[in-house]
Amino acid sequence: MNTSPALPAALLPLAAAAALVFSAAPAHAASAVADVEARLLGNGAAVQVQVQYSCEKDEQSAISVAVSQKIDRDAAVGRYFPSFLVPCTGETQTLDATVLPNDLAFREGLAVVSVTMDICSPTAGACYAGTPLTEVVELED
Repeated sequence: MNTSPALPAALLPLAAAAALVFSAAPAHAASAVADVEARLLGNGAAVQVQVQYSCEKDEQSAISVAVSQKIDRDAAVGRYFPSFLVPCTGETQTLDATVLPNDLAFREGLAVVSVTMDICSPTAGACYAGTPLTEVVELED
């Protein structure tokens, strides 16, 4: 006996279209963030994050980076969002992202860096979000 609620008839075409788009996206096991390094810039005014990644040739990537660091009872937090898609080469590529803090300056010490790589496949006509890679790093000038 099926106890799940039925979709309203008006939503069925939308649900079918969404299923088609998401099922068209291939698995893309070859797309991955391989390594993350971070260092302080300007006495904590920013963090330079270097991300090594790879993705399949003819795809496009968009990598976002978040940095968070506990400072006393507060936190220094910053984010980097790409403004465009980067063509994938099929080889290891490097992104240098400068992360500016929202309020508090970053300091030397431990911080958490989270990197998410979104991939768009023009041939499949779909984009998908990768699994975030989160690492604890030691920030130094």
